[in-house]
Amino acid sequence: MTTAQLPPFTHTHANPDLAPFDVSLETYLASNPTISRLVTSAVVVRCPTSGTAPRVLLIQRAASDGFPLQWECPGGSVDVSDQTILHALHRELFEETGLALTRIVDLLNGGVEFRWGDGICRKLTFMVEVEERAGGVVLNPEEHVDFVWASEEDVRAEVCGGREVRFAYETLRDAILEGLRRAKERGVGEVVGGMHQQKSV
Repeated sequence: MTTAQLPPFTHTHANPDLAPFDVSLETYLASNPTISRLVTSAVVVRCPTSGTAPRVLLIQRAASDGFPLQWECPGGSVDVSDQTILHALHRELFEETGLALTRIVDLLNGGVEFRWGDGICRKLTFMVEVEERAGGVVLNPEEHVDFVWASEEDVRAEVCGGREVRFAYETLRDAILEGLRRAKERGVGEVVGGMHQQKSV
C-alpha cells in the first residue's frame, strides 16, 4: 500500500450503465439480496505513445499471498465505509498501485459470482484511465511484487517482457481482452498533448 494520501475522487464517466454502481454497498446489496460480498477490479488501459496499441496494467501477487505469484488487475473488496462502489474502485486502485483514477470508462462484465465462505461474492471489472503521476506504479511488497504493461498479444500468450504471466482467474483474462478490444475501438488511453485522454464514446 502506498503511504501517500488518497487523492480526491473526481472521476468522470459519460456511460449511463455505470449509474447502478454510483451507490453505497448497503444500497447495492439491498437490491441484490443473493450477494453477501462485492469486489471490484480495475483494467487500467493506456497507450505508451501516441498511435500505439493500448496496454493494460498487470500486477503479480506476492509469494506469501493466495494465488502466489499469479497475475491480476488491481482491485479488492468494497467496504461499508466506501461512499460508493466506484469510490471503492478508486481507493483499491490507489492503495495497490499508487495510481489515481481519472475516468471510469466501462463495465467489462455483468459481475462474476463465486462462493465466499457461506455466501456469494460478486466481482465487477471496470475499464479505467489513470492520472500520470511522478514515480509511476508503487506496489505494496506484502501484496504484490512486480508489474507489467501488457499488450493484447502478451495477454494472449501469457508472456510479457520475458516473464510468464499466469492469471489468477481465467475470467479476468477474458475481461482484459475485452477491455483492450474496446480501448482500441474507442481510442481509450491515447496520448493527447502529453496526457492520456479518451475520445468521446
